[in-house]
Amino acid sequence: MNKKIFIAGFFVSILLLVPINSAYSNNDIQIQNNPVIKSNRSNNLYVGGSGPNNYTTIQDAINDASIEDTVFVYSNSSPYNENLEVDKSICIIGEDKITTIIDGCGSGDVIYISAEGVNISGFTIRNGTWVGDSGIYINSKYSTISDNIIFNNHHGIWLEECTYNIITGNLISSNKISGIELSELNKYNTFSNNTITSNKNYGIYMCSIETVNNTIIYNNISYNGDDGIILGGFGNIVDNNIIISNKGQGVRLVKTDNTISSNSFINDGLRGSSSHNTIYNNTVNGKPLVYLEDVSNKVIDYEAGQIILFNCNNIIIENLDLSNTDTGIQIYKTNYCRIRNNNFSDNGLGIILDGGRNNITGNTFSGKGYGISFSEGNINIITGNNIYCKKGGIYGGGISNDNIIIGNNISSSNGSGIVISGHIYFPCNNNIIQSNTIACKHSGISLSSSLYNNVTGNTISNTNYGIFMESWYGPCSNNNIMGNNILNNNYGIFIGPYVNNNIIYHNNFINSSCFDKCNNSWDNGYPSGGNYCDDYDGIDSNDDGIGDTPYPIPGGDNEDRYPLIEPYGMTNLSIYFLGGLFRFTGIIKNICNNTAFNVQWRISFEDGFVLLGKITKGVLPKPLMPDNETTISSSLILGFGRIIITIEVWADNSPKITVTNPGFLFLFFILLR
Repeated sequence: MNKKIFIAGFFVSILLLVPINSAYSNNDIQIQNNPVIKSNRSNNLYVGGSGPNNYTTIQDAINDASIEDTVFVYSNSSPYNENLEVDKSICIIGEDKITTIIDGCGSGDVIYISAEGVNISGFTIRNGTWVGDSGIYINSKYSTISDNIIFNNHHGIWLEECTYNIITGNLISSNKISGIELSELNKYNTFSNNTITSNKNYGIYMCSIETVNNTIIYNNISYNGDDGIILGGFGNIVDNNIIISNKGQGVRLVKTDNTISSNSFINDGLRGSSSHNTIYNNTVNGKPLVYLEDVSNKVIDYEAGQIILFNCNNIIIENLDLSNTDTGIQIYKTNYCRIRNNNFSDNGLGIILDGGRNNITGNTFSGKGYGISFSEGNINIITGNNIYCKKGGIYGGGISNDNIIIGNNISSSNGSGIVISGHIYFPCNNNIIQSNTIACKHSGISLSSSLYNNVTGNTISNTNYGIFMESWYGPCSNNNIMGNNILNNNYGIFIGPYVNNNIIYHNNFINSSCFDKCNNSWDNGYPSGGNYCDDYDGIDSNDDGIGDTPYPIPGGDNEDRYPLIEPYGMTNLSIYFLGGLFRFTGIIKNICNNTAFNVQWRISFEDGFVLLGKITKGVLPKPLMPDNETTISSSLILGFGRIIITIEVWADNSPKITVTNPGFLFLFFILLR
């Protein structure tokens, strides 16, 4: 805007406060001269007030104005219930931005600008609330929107195919979608010194790839319901803004070649899905935002408010407090990093992981958001973390395979503990979820459209769904659910439609019901057995630890054919050598308090000359009860010489043990040494 217009606005305010000498009274009728607005424009037109020949509507004044005229609008006739169309290069000035109100009455854009070089300042612009409507819609160039209050519209300001416009000094708040939105072909616009706050979704939305070379500078962007700024184009500058407590990201970067510099993020931060941007001199909660790209072999153990790694390798991040930001650490196309012993509190996300062979261990996550999210991440290890986050613990999606999630403690007041969510085109397969302790409101472990995952040895309690399986975006099959303790849940396991060919066995369901609508296996055959359910009321007449009658699974036609009589638990086995004639014998003993299921063994002879019986394998015909033992023997053996005898034994719930002993073989006789 021409500097003279700003000066004129100042003098208008002064003049309105001072009695004007030419005003006089006759029969109680006040007649007021209109202020003279000093401008290089041709004419001044007045709306409202009590001057002679003043207009009663703003649109009538616009219609009668010529190019470069000024329309001055008094506040005493507010609100002006109009939808304005500005199709000529004029200046429209309100007497007072608080009291000079243009109200769109809930239908249509409040102000639509199609002409170049339009200046609008000094108004409250409200109630363009119908879907797609805006407080100000601009389809032009070289216009200036300054010193207005723009609120309660669908969009505050919408720009389409605009260049070289200036949006400055406005308060843009409480709009239903965005404060400012740029759609297509918007270039070289400047947004400065605005306060953009409390809009339902975005502060500034620039998602189109055709929004390029715009400048966002010296704004306060705060408390918006989603991202403060989203950049979908190239060559934009975001500089020296204060960005506070937006519910999404402070700034979200989608494309490359943008500059993010000297911004102050408070309870907010930056998130990107593109590289080759220029990012420097930003702070998060007063601490540096550390941004590294194409860096290797570096340790970050110094003060940081947020850390972002793009295309890096072998970075160590340790012993930091990365709290009260959108994402504590973002790793993008980055491998072989170690993130250990850090604290994450009240972030939207503690860690975003996109890369391979990274190790996340010994960290603590707490507060309002999520703990760890990974997508397109393979062969990562997430272990030994404490995650106490309101929205959820660990989320894996996209193309994420062969990850190990082991030994974490997870609780969530609203969300799920561990979610593996794939797609027919973006699989999440062959992940290991083991020995985690989980207590969450929704589900302990959720598998969605995922294949060949192993869920073993977890303890899941106090959830709505202990284990939840669904198949909305692709098959969810060939998963192994084994050896989990599932206690005090509404559903211990819930299997939804089209989830087939999974195996569920050796789990303990205590005060937790089961539900399966599809076709899955609920046992590992005999003598390995199925699951322990505390409401099973069958008997075990032969004392083999397995019920004599199947346990029906609600929801369909599934059944656990071999329900366990006692809870399944880990145990340990021992081996004793006996020697022998014709056959070598040994003793396997269960030395713990839990039944050993599916006990397998192997006897082998090495060295010497063994003609017969070199290797013998076997499986016990029934589970081995606590403190019980059984004798095993090799097949017929024949040979000569010094030998090494090896016995290996293991069970589904017992680690493998191996014992060796030297001996001497003479024909059919085995002598231990």
